[in-house]
Amino acid sequence: MKHKSTVLLLGFVLGLALTGSAAVSGNAKDQAVDLKILPPAVLKAFKAAYPNAVIKGASKEVEKGVTQYEVESVDGNLNRDLLYLADGKVIEIEETIAPDHLPAPVKQTLAKDYAGAKVLKAEILTRDSGKAYELSLEFNGKKMGVTIDSLGKVLK
Repeated sequence: MKHKSTVLLLGFVLGLALTGSAAVSGNAKDQAVDLKILPPAVLKAFKAAYPNAVIKGASKEVEKGVTQYEVESVDGNLNRDLLYLADGKVIEIEETIAPDHLPAPVKQTLAKDYAGAKVLKAEILTRDSGKAYELSLEFNGKKMGVTIDSLGKVLK
């Protein structure tokens, strides 16, 4: 009986310690981001372009043999993810957008091809090739994603 109560007490104390540390540090999203992963040119380019943004995440990835650095940020109410090359050149920007701010051709495609769909999330994806709109939809009772270019053509 004594052993069982000691184990319960230790479990309770450990639970309090973990709860206390979570309350102090917040959840994983609130913890400091390790910016050492980003080359100095990337960090400098980001801070110059978005001086008021807060970096929420940073990662390094290799796509088709090219090393890219992703910076996830929040600027006021705007979520923005950027992909950089090591020299600080931006190769992709992804920003949230209110569904009612989608361009007319995108809205027309939604009305025609996805009549009755509810837009759950909308993002503008900007690359050298132009702009596209990544949309999370609730359509016919299912959640799905669709990407539409600025002219209203469904890309995927």
